Amino acid sequence: MGCFNLGADIVQIDAILGFQANKCYSKEHNHSLGIGKWMHEHIFNFLNEIQKQAAREKEEFLFSTEGAPCELYIPLLGTYDSRRDFFPTSITQQNVPLFNYIYHPYILGFAGLGYPDMDAPEGLFLKAAQIITEGFFINLVLGQRGKMTLGLNKSYDPAPCQAEALKFIKLCIQVQRDYARDYLIFGEMLRPVAMGNVPTLKFKANFNPWPFREGEEIHSIEVPAVLHSSWRVGPQKIGHILANYTDDYQEPILKLVNYNSSIMPVRVQCISIKGTEVIAEKMLLPQKIKVKMEPRSIMLVEQLQRISAKEIPN
Repeated sequence: MGCFNLGADIVQIDAILGFQANKCYSKEHNHSLGIGKWMHEHIFNFLNEIQKQAAREKEEFLFSTEGAPCELYIPLLGTYDSRRDFFPTSITQQNVPLFNYIYHPYILGFAGLGYPDMDAPEGLFLKAAQIITEGFFINLVLGQRGKMTLGLNKSYDPAPCQAEALKFIKLCIQVQRDYARDYLIFGEMLRPVAMGNVPTLKFKANFNPWPFREGEEIHSIEVPAVLHSSWRVGPQKIGHILANYTDDYQEPILKLVNYNSSIMPVRVQCISIKGTEVIAEKMLLPQKIKVKMEPRSIMLVEQLQRISAKEIPN
């Protein structure tokens, strides 16, 4: 509470990932030994009491945790530090944003530009693109002289392209607040549509977040030049977020599909900071479309549908 009393708007409890409780065999504590229902009850009561005290002191505040929270505590939190490891922790793995796929409509998290260590100046753009497409807020990781860094494990040296990266990050924030707000803030994440005609880029990355050691093996990863995700807002609006983090023009091809049983045509339009372009007033799905993206740009492809009440999903 001292942090709130000093004027902080957001307070985060670190290190207790997701507010998980550890088993305890102390006979001095007021709970049963080992693992039990007390683990949830004590943490829930603790968070609930903090919320009540903070509400008496501040009109607006957020309470956060490190790591994706247990769903039982979501009603007591305002946000969370996702610690999202955007890329595989080994060359045999592939990460997916499962937590946001399930819980995004109920809580918004933030993600930093720190993981993993990368050797390319495009790393900042790539990480920002991953954050925006997965529905997180962007959290900057600052190193020496207050400059953005490409990772947490080395010397916190400033990453190249500071001004260009900051411009792209500002664009990400603008998109979240403007034409993609309904999807990225309030939307339900869907299984993404298929995307083609996009080259892959190779990066070198250190998969071991803590600690970095000289001589540690560095792996190569391949990432599409355009990252994308799909979202739903109500029964009539589907949006696909595309982020081109490269300094080249890209022309991805999306295969638009119906996410419900309707066979009615949809209106398809592309929205960017430069405006809206209608692709088709009445398009029957499934259908492939090609969109043109400028370097380091973000586009929203919308499919809008009029449906009858009986077609609205439960």
